[in-house]
Amino acid sequence: MLVAAYILLCPLIPCTQATTLQLATDDTPGNPWIIGGGLQFNETLPGIEIELYRLMAARLGLKLDMVRLPWKRCLLNIERGLVDGIFPASFKPERLAVGVYPMKNGQIDPLRKSRDSAYYLYTQKTAPLGWDGNRFVNLHLMDRKTIGVPLGWSIASDLRTMGMDLLEKPMPEDLLEILNRGGLAGVVCLDTVMDTYLVQRPNRFSGIRKNQPAVTENAYYLMLSHPFVARHPVLSENIWDTIAAIKNEGTFKAVMERYLH
Repeated sequence: MLVAAYILLCPLIPCTQATTLQLATDDTPGNPWIIGGGLQFNETLPGIEIELYRLMAARLGLKLDMVRLPWKRCLLNIERGLVDGIFPASFKPERLAVGVYPMKNGQIDPLRKSRDSAYYLYTQKTAPLGWDGNRFVNLHLMDRKTIGVPLGWSIASDLRTMGMDLLEKPMPEDLLEILNRGGLAGVVCLDTVMDTYLVQRPNRFSGIRKNQPAVTENAYYLMLSHPFVARHPVLSENIWDTIAAIKNEGTFKAVMERYLH
């Protein structure tokens, strides 16, 4: 009888073990959203986006585990279900086969984005190449016509649609070095990443120009894996809802002020 009673009562006892949420992000710097590059996070100031997800996990009682990988591996790992989510992920319809975005009525829900970031064209200061807001200008005047982009980043498909010849490299800094030597017409990259390199090594890259306006501005999301969403459909929606809620609170605004002032 005691054994039977235990079996009946056991399912009613609440689970005290927190669900682990393993997230992966890329290994390039993205100040102020992700501070520094490499495989480790900055201990004192990891970045606004890192702190946003820590606040979300604490509120939902999740155990948060974050790793840094090359972005191409982030995409492969979420597709294979080796991580529960990746960030920062801009929305591309073809990526719906890879992971899950916050959606509403069958459309991406911009109210539940994590942040916005923009891609810019970087060239040598003496180069005639520019961007007028819709297309590249004076590309025909360049000895080299190839544009560098980080491997696996969403901008690559946009530029290919425009008919651009691309060189993709895993590390954006490698593209900057090639551009500095005159091996590329330009590099298109997120300014949060490329500007960090320019600030860190001003003498090395003193001949590089950031061209205005932005090539494109995108919203970025926390993408969750198909297996995680299948196991935790309600929790997945709560994760995205909580991210949106925290961004409008004073606690998060205080976090942003530490990085932006």
